[in-house]
Amino acid sequence: MFIHFSENGLASTNHLLCLRRSPPVWWPSSLLTEASGKVASPCFSQSYLHISSLLQSFVNRKAIEPGKQLHAHLIVSGLGCDAVLATKLVNLYSVSHSLAYAQALFDIIPKGNIFLWNVLIRGYAWDGPHERAVELFQQMLDSGLEPDNFTFQVGRCIHDRVMRSRWQTDVFVGAGLIDMFAKCGYVSEAQEVFDRMPARDAVLWNSMIAAYAHNAYPLRALALCRGMVFNSFKPTEATLVTAISASADASALPKGREIHGFSWRVGFHTHDKVKTALIDMYAKGGWVRAAKTLFDQLTEKRVVSWNAMISGYSMHGYAYEALELFERMKEEGRSKWLVPDHITFVGVLSACRHGGLLELGWDLFNSMAKDYSITPTIQHYTCMIDLLGHSGSLEKAYDLIGKMPIRPDSGVWGSLLNACKIHRNVALGEVALQKLIELEPDDAGTTSSCLTSTPLPGTGKEPPG
Repeated sequence: MFIHFSENGLASTNHLLCLRRSPPVWWPSSLLTEASGKVASPCFSQSYLHISSLLQSFVNRKAIEPGKQLHAHLIVSGLGCDAVLATKLVNLYSVSHSLAYAQALFDIIPKGNIFLWNVLIRGYAWDGPHERAVELFQQMLDSGLEPDNFTFQVGRCIHDRVMRSRWQTDVFVGAGLIDMFAKCGYVSEAQEVFDRMPARDAVLWNSMIAAYAHNAYPLRALALCRGMVFNSFKPTEATLVTAISASADASALPKGREIHGFSWRVGFHTHDKVKTALIDMYAKGGWVRAAKTLFDQLTEKRVVSWNAMISGYSMHGYAYEALELFERMKEEGRSKWLVPDHITFVGVLSACRHGGLLELGWDLFNSMAKDYSITPTIQHYTCMIDLLGHSGSLEKAYDLIGKMPIRPDSGVWGSLLNACKIHRNVALGEVALQKLIELEPDDAGTTSSCLTSTPLPGTGKEPPG
């Protein structure tokens, strides 16, 4: 049995096992023998924890040689690709500056945890090549994992080392760092990288514009877009899509219409990605007819296009139009492998709420998991609580909150509280209010004043004062 560790060479199980012949002086080989023997023992769970603890001690000591020995025993015992143990081994190889081993093991094991990606990215940040760290970060995002605070710390490490190397002027590395900081929510660090780049191209500008747009700074994104044009860089399709989305988020419809006109002048108005962004912008801005015209002109209607139009109809009260479009989406999807996603169901459940269609809302909510294998998120539950509450089914709404597999947030309890105000249910309203105060103690005064800003439920009396 052979395992490829790098293009430069092979490492077989026998090779790893032979490392046992000369263990470090400080490492008692009897303990390693004991650990490998326990893998096959009846007390498997106990030995598993023992091996896990053993690997962590190797990481702490950067003891790569005994780590390789134990890795060999794990391979022959069938635990070589165990996700937890393999992650510790990747960490060991990374901190021990053996990235060829770390990368080879990384390539053949499950990659479902963020820590695994972080330790390998950190390894390349330390030892290089730094562009490989950036590439890995992009691959991590493509896999669907969200960066965490440790990822940000790794990004800072890459940045510091890049600044001391020849890569500090590399546009690709710079764009990757901007994207990394932006995805972690650290826009000021992304701007710092952008400001330090002596030479910029359209990709770098686009990365910085997207950093602001995706972190709720749409006006800054639009200002930077103007700066890009002012500095004689021609906007690309990606620039226009981001700028149009920023216009929608900032409710800056006049600015978005300017960008729409610009897209005609530069020939991007026929691109489906630009049209989809425009559909979303016009739909959010209330120009539903303009959005529908663009939607009908699309060469290929992707899920994101359907979602933009359905959501636009829903948020402006066109419940039946939204639901009709949803049925059309399902019909066309049968021949085009077009499947509704979680955003689609937020739109149609919202439409049911606006239309007071309780029974249909329940059917759609239940079909998510049954027909589409979509696990309801907090947004879907909020839509259902809102629908049940406005329909007067307050007890059912409260029961649904109690059955939620995820912790209810302020949006859920706020929806119930609002429904209690409408239907004058004092007891349940007090429960919802208390939950809101527990979740957001800093806003307790605002929440309480909202409750008492209308006649008290069930009393008909004006609030005191």
